[in-house]
Amino acid sequence: MLLEVSIETLKKLKVTAHQFLIVKLVHDQKIDELISYLNVTESMDSLGKDLSILSSRGFLNYNATYPEDFQHIKVSPLYSKAIAQGNLFEELLNTFPRKVFRPNGTVDYLRTDRDRSEKLYRLITGNNRSKHDHILECLRLEISLRQKEGSLYYMKRMPSWLASREWESYADRIVDSTGVLNEDKKYGTDVE
Repeated sequence: MLLEVSIETLKKLKVTAHQFLIVKLVHDQKIDELISYLNVTESMDSLGKDLSILSSRGFLNYNATYPEDFQHIKVSPLYSKAIAQGNLFEELLNTFPRKVFRPNGTVDYLRTDRDRSEKLYRLITGNNRSKHDHILECLRLEISLRQKEGSLYYMKRMPSWLASREWESYADRIVDSTGVLNEDKKYGTDVE
């Protein structure tokens, strides 16, 4: 099982990665995997403390007398609300340009084949909020740059944009150590 969690999520929830994994596995009802993980990491002894912290944060309820009784550990609605992903695709859809005017003057609608796009997006993000946020940040940068350059009419339709992982070409610009695009530079004057 592969589990990704952003540090921002851990800080927001005020839990460790270990505690997040415990509540996540209980939430997903993967008790056998949880027990195996706790045994391998020798964390069974500190389980009571971790459950106590998760309980104090309001993420689960358990019987403090028998913390190893996993069948009676219940995840609270607060946890579900705290990690709720919402509909990530709807957020992408609302950010993606609706239509563009191609160079020949025709209108082209970019949000085509919604079902295929949604399936592809779920596959790409795995409903992971941090991946989604990164993709949206790249998309916003692409739209902004294309508007400045007057090249928005070259924007791909959503299914093609997703399939070609178009946002990745803007990721380096976001991560750039300066944090700012220097548009005053001339072509070929800077080497990295």
